[in-house]
Amino acid sequence: MDTALAVARQRGEVQKDRRLVQVARSNAIINVGDLEMFDAGTQVAPEQLVERHLMSPTEGRGLVKVLGDGEVDRALTVRAHKFSASARVKIEAAGGTVEIIPTKVYEKTKRRKDEKTKTPVNQGTGE
Repeated sequence: MDTALAVARQRGEVQKDRRLVQVARSNAIINVGDLEMFDAGTQVAPEQLVERHLMSPTEGRGLVKVLGDGEVDRALTVRAHKFSASARVKIEAAGGTVEIIPTKVYEKTKRRKDEKTKTPVNQGTGE
């Protein structure tokens, strides 16, 4: 083991490669070339990708990103959370359409200091 890496671990630093793996796991990756197994005119959603064993059921419940590696020669309607620019161009050039699945955005639950609610003056005095 590298001595610099051992010293960094002793100090509690997170390894760069471990941080990169966590970022990479946030999206399930599908390439345009993987879509060749679907018939023309098919609507491809994460559920269909799981049925065809292109991703695990766990990945199918998460965010799906389509990348532009490979070629597609048939018109498909592809639904995913994110698309690379090259994937979008290749799918639309084949006569297909791209549909973006909206992601849920949750409102922050933590209050800022300047937004604290002020308590009424007579609260708790019985008046």
